[in-house]
Amino acid sequence: EVNAVGGIGGRKLKLVVYDDAGSPQEALTSVRRLIDQDGVFPLIAGSTSGSTLPILPLINRSKIPFVSSISS
Repeated sequence: EVNAVGGIGGRKLKLVVYDDAGSPQEALTSVRRLIDQDGVFPLIAGSTSGSTLPILPLINRSKIPFVSSISS
């Protein structure tokens, strides 16, 4: 429905998913791909602190919105 009326702010929604397998290195690789190749905006991700915390500097430099749930 959202895409049918032009998306959000003129951007159509598309779900892009990569599995980091709980690995911080895979998480970095996936986020780089999402930002650089897929051009995501925003990024909604993060299931464990071990994978999410290492990607925060990359996301902050990219200045894209990021939503995550970090458990302790």
